Amino acid sequence: MSEKFQIEKLATLFLILALVHTFLVSYVAKIANNFKRQSVLFNLSHTLAEVEVVFGFWAILFLITWSFFESAEKALGYCQNLNVTEPLFVLCIVLIASSKPVLDFTQIFIVSSANKLSNLFKSNQVQTQFLVLFIMGPLLGSLITEPAAITIVGLILMRMFNDKTTETNFVYGLVALLFVNISIGGSLTYFAAPPILMVARIWQWNISSVFINLGVPAISAVVLNTFLFKFRYKNKITNFFKPLQFESTESPFWVTSIHLLFLLVLILNLHQPKILIFVLILFAVFTKLTARFQTTLRWKESFLVAFFLMGLLVLGSFQQWWLQPIITELSEKTVFFAAVLLTAVTDNAALTYLGSQVPDLKETARWALVSGALAGGGLTILANAPNPVGFSLLISKFPNRVLSSGKLFLAAIIPTLIAVTCFLIFGHF
Repeated sequence: MSEKFQIEKLATLFLILALVHTFLVSYVAKIANNFKRQSVLFNLSHTLAEVEVVFGFWAILFLITWSFFESAEKALGYCQNLNVTEPLFVLCIVLIASSKPVLDFTQIFIVSSANKLSNLFKSNQVQTQFLVLFIMGPLLGSLITEPAAITIVGLILMRMFNDKTTETNFVYGLVALLFVNISIGGSLTYFAAPPILMVARIWQWNISSVFINLGVPAISAVVLNTFLFKFRYKNKITNFFKPLQFESTESPFWVTSIHLLFLLVLILNLHQPKILIFVLILFAVFTKLTARFQTTLRWKESFLVAFFLMGLLVLGSFQQWWLQPIITELSEKTVFFAAVLLTAVTDNAALTYLGSQVPDLKETARWALVSGALAGGGLTILANAPNPVGFSLLISKFPNRVLSSGKLFLAAIIPTLIAVTCFLIFGHF
């Protein structure tokens, strides 16, 4: 048995351990309560209960194990040759897109659009704002990335909640709608959704092909899902939400404009790591100079998502040995449905990245794989990297601040089936 194959099997073992770990994060969080608060073991347990930490943690253990059995030079050389541009890009754009000026700009857009539509069609204001938020918010993720979009939609949604007690079924339906719409809403471009971002450069996809093959069905599904939820829960939307209003604390136009310029520069240079780092440094300096118009930057969330993608890169590039014989034997429709189901038990970016490691995969099978990964991204909190961010923002609305995987899965079945249907009808595979 070759040395390379042994390393591949070792990487697969650690990938399996990482996947098992993702199912045990709630138990790890409970274990943390057995230790003294703020002790090393308490902090370590809470860190290992972060879904985004899991893949990076096991990737580090894999590299240490590899160094022990082979040599540190080989493991270090492997890391040096990894292309980490995508994780770096996600870190930068999530940090900037979740800043207060961008959040204020998005809220102004949503409120003004919703108010105009409400006046035009004489419709309920809060229900119209809800429709605009859950349609335009996820679709804007195609410009500002899915992690940033779920952050913005989650924060604005929390501003809309009134003081009335919410119902459990409504909360789970709301979060399921958010997760599914965010998962598919970033697929109008090739740089915003992690499942597409991780493969676009490898498969040389451009923005027009992504929009035609993935964007069109995504738009259809987002609109259908949101309107269906609105008609089903319109009384609860009116009861539990209050209309958004323009706030006096909105950021000055010149500050917002510079933030949006930072975003534009990032998007235009997403494959240039040196420029990304330079822009990140400039942004940090700018926010320091304009501190009176800023809130605390979301460094933690940004680094966690980037850390997750880094771990995925380390472990994922060794999985060709078992993936190739499986995927190449399946029809496009089978690949699509298998991706929908597998996404429920692993992150959809991990799934598509693993697929990109299969050489000579047919073009139609590639679209089927990514379409299925996107459609299934709302079934569990593990299914899409931004999901834990959304849950952390809305955690106060859950009973005992705990997420039930079973209730989320059941709530997500209908919006997921709608997404599946749209990709089957409008997709090209």
